[in-house]
Parts: sequence; C-alpha cells; structure tokens
Amino acid sequence: MGGFRWARFAAALATLRCPEAWTLPPRVSRAMLRMLSATRPAGALTGTITVLDCPPLGSPAFRSYLRGLKRVARGERVPLVAHLAVTDRCPNRCARCSNLPAGGGDPPAEALTRLIAELRAAGTASLAFTGGEPCLRPDLEGLVAGCAPEVAAIIFTAGPGLSPARARELRSAGLVGAFVSLDHYRPEVHDRIRGRQGAFRESLAAIEACRRAGLYTAAQVAADGALLADGELEHFLETCRGLGLHDVVLLQPVPVRGPGPAPEFPRERLAALHRRAARDRRLPKVTALPFIEGPELLGCQAGVTFLYVNTAGEVFPCDLAPVSFGNVFELGLSAVLERMKRFLPGPSRQCLGLWLAQAGGARPLPWPQTEELMRGWEPGEPPELARLLLPARPPGS
Repeated sequence: MGGFRWARFAAALATLRCPEAWTLPPRVSRAMLRMLSATRPAGALTGTITVLDCPPLGSPAFRSYLRGLKRVARGERVPLVAHLAVTDRCPNRCARCSNLPAGGGDPPAEALTRLIAELRAAGTASLAFTGGEPCLRPDLEGLVAGCAPEVAAIIFTAGPGLSPARARELRSAGLVGAFVSLDHYRPEVHDRIRGRQGAFRESLAAIEACRRAGLYTAAQVAADGALLADGELEHFLETCRGLGLHDVVLLQPVPVRGPGPAPEFPRERLAALHRRAARDRRLPKVTALPFIEGPELLGCQAGVTFLYVNTAGEVFPCDLAPVSFGNVFELGLSAVLERMKRFLPGPSRQCLGLWLAQAGGARPLPWPQTEELMRGWEPGEPPELARLLLPARPPGS
C-alpha cells in the first residue's frame, strides 16, 4: 500500500515539474488529482503511465496533453487522443474485430505522415497505430518517428510481425508502449476467439519482446462470458502478473457486426476490481475502461477528445461507433472536427457505440447517413469528473 502511495506522490511531482501544470484552471487540476487517486501509475524504460490515453508523465507529449486540457477547459475541440488504422491486413479472423475496413489497400506513408502532422497541430498528444495488424507495415518505424516528441506513439497489436528485433527498432523510433491482445489464459480459448491456431503463442512472444525492449507493455481483453465465469478472471490476472505486464486493460464488449442488444456486463464488478488493483500489490495493475469511461469519471469521450481514422481516411468518433463524420484526406481535420462538435457537444454518461448498436446503425455509415442518425443522439448530463474539464457555465445558465 505504501509503495502505491509513493508512486502516486511521485506521479504528482512529475506533473508539477511541467510548467504547463501551473497554468491549468484549478478545476482541471482537481480533476487530474481525482483521476490519479483512482489509478495505479506503472513505469517502463519509456516512462510512467497512469491511464491508457495519457502520455508518459513529464514527457514532451505529456506537456502537450496538459496544454490540450487547458484548451478543452476553454471550450475548444481538441482530439487529445487518436487511433489511426494503418492497414486492414491481419492473419487473425476475430469474431469481434472492431476494425472498420476500407478495402482499398494500405494508405500511403506520405498521406499518413501529413495526417499525423495535422493531428499534432490540432493538439493530439497520444496516437495509437492500429489496424488490422499495424506491425505488418514495414514502414511503421517511420510513422512512429513522425510522432515524437510531442505525440506519444503506442501500438495495438495481436503479435504478428513483432519480433524482439522489431520491438527494439520501434522503441528506438520513439514508440512508448504496446497493447497486446490476450483474450484468455487458456491457449485454445484465445486461439478460438482469434480464429487461428498459434495466435496465443504469438501474443505471448510479442509481450516478451516488448517487455524486454523496455516498452510499456499491456494486455487488453474484452471482458465477456468466457472470462467472467467463476474464477476465470482471477486465473487470467495471475497469468498476466506472471508475464510481467505493466497493465491489464479490460474492455466492455460492444456489438460490432451491426445492430444488436448490449451484452450483459458487470460494470460494478470490474470497477471494484480496478479500485482494488490500484491498492493491492498482489494483483497486476488493472485498467477497467468501463470504470474510467463510466459516469463516475470521464464518461464516453468518443468524438469529443477522441477519434478514430480508418485506412481510407474516414473519421469516426471511435472504432466502436461506426458513423463517419467525413474523410480527413479530402475535407481536412478542422472541418471534420466542426461536424463532430455539432453532434457530439461533450462527453456522455452512456457509450455512443452501444447507443448506435441499439439505434440500428450499420457498419459503417457515411456522412449523410451519419448526419441523419445522429440527430437522435442525446448525450445528457456530463459525467461527474468530466464536468470539471468543461468550460464553466455562465451564472444563471
């Protein structure tokens, strides 16, 4: 327990060493302290990270993040976090793959480099390369290098193409962390979910390669029935701790094949696990995104401080919200952000992806249909912590 208190104290000190921290509105500082109290900082050679979307503390990207928070508090639309699909290619055939494929081949490196520069100028501080399998791009190192130092680069990977040498090369290019898909502690269950024998072995090899390269290394998994049965999640966490992971990210299952009901999900159970792991050294660090993105904290930030771009350049609020707000290669980022601000004025207590699945959204919808469907979206009252990040309301409003 004492060690975790010291880790949070050290994280607070690292934040205070940044000049940008001293110019934040007091309410934003309170929000950051509250978030820090709900997390467990973990460090690798590439830096200390509190939550998935926050760059390493004290880094140039973290300072960009603080400047972005200040702009958000003024009411500006800032895509602090972006996920960028760089290929649709992947050897796995996952039943719940959230990729929104374009079917036109890999986007050219030149177009991606321009987009990364545009995102940096707009205030993006954390950028995840995803796909498909991003490590299948031989030029991934160059894309990563185009982010540093103001943007923290991470990858979402299932392991293909991520050898020990590749992990070292990516870290040398500036990669901060790797979030490796690990669906179960039983190889046969993982392989069945991935649709390919040997996928489990590949994920473990990628975890080891990234950890040895000094990258912040996390496992990510959609917490569903196969993992939530009695004792299964505990065994999974034991496996993750044995692998030396810095983090275990638990995701909420969302229907990804068109309209469907929201799966039953024990949000409170995972929130309690997140809080317990933040203080119990017998457990690995656990980041339960349904808790972080729940009504008690930040809520759903899709299209507000977060966006996802597929390989064709279509911009979506997130990969689980398949409604395009336009093509960034054709319109430019600022025009797309203005559209998002019109229909997504702020964070919501409910998941946009779940609402779209229940509202009948297909995969994916182009802008004209998006405009029609999103007229029915009501974000409602902002989540508790997100209230501190929003512009202060004028008296009497």
